[in-house]
Amino acid sequence: EQPDEWFKLIDILKMNDKEASWAAGRLLNEFHDYLQFAVEVVGKGVNTVWITFGDQSSLVVWRRDNRKLWATVPVMNTGDVVDTIGCGDTASAGFAYAYERLHGSLFAVVMGNLMGSMKASTCEVSDFPTRPKVQDLIYQHYREYLHGLLDELLSRQHVIVNEIKEENTN
Repeated sequence: EQPDEWFKLIDILKMNDKEASWAAGRLLNEFHDYLQFAVEVVGKGVNTVWITFGDQSSLVVWRRDNRKLWATVPVMNTGDVVDTIGCGDTASAGFAYAYERLHGSLFAVVMGNLMGSMKASTCEVSDFPTRPKVQDLIYQHYREYLHGLLDELLSRQHVIVNEIKEENTN
């Protein structure tokens, strides 16, 4: 089956940059290429598309109230990278947990990025921090980002969250 066929069956799609190129059927090089592809996928029925770029910011595109929105979410430095095996799965688990509790794609990506980053800095699952420590890490590493989101919400400016106009993906 072609990706277009299974896009109709997916609510949330997470992939890395290489998987995104495969699903697009073309090489995606620039940020704009990934953004355009994610917007196309959301237009085909997927509610949320999350593309990860390893140790760089993630891209998330989602639908809300017949609008298409997008944002980048920074990753955080939780220490030296020790082991990257399982980082994607851990990020997905963090996303799923936050999405179920908060029902918001953007905050779920924040949690996913945090969990994936923490996994990279440890080899042991038992080394994962407690819930209060995770909350503290979110506060420490995403405070400025989350304050920016709140300011944006209150001022109605589009600085972090961007709305897609059908004729334009800039």
